[in-house]
Amino acid sequence: MPKTTEEVYCFSYFKAKPEFREKLIAALLKLITPTRQEPGCLLYELLISQEDSNFLIMTEKFINEQALAEHEKHTYIKNFIENEMAHYCQVVTWHVAKALKSS
Repeated sequence: MPKTTEEVYCFSYFKAKPEFREKLIAALLKLITPTRQEPGCLLYELLISQEDSNFLIMTEKFINEQALAEHEKHTYIKNFIENEMAHYCQVVTWHVAKALKSS
């Protein structure tokens, strides 16, 4: 296995139900401020596809896997997953990754 950095990325892909796109965007935007205040958060940014406005990507970067695990325990994340995400999305996928070291 190649050597990787300690930092961990998470790319979450949300395909909104068209009638709930604006509500999904609002719900995801509400997660940004509290997540960025978490001690292990290095990046938390919401992107929207230029090809499909119902396709959103949350790009996350944490100092390590433990910080990502702690992030997932927060009430605001759990509430989003159990309520808004389940109701507003057609499809949700995510990938956790680490950067490869160049040397």
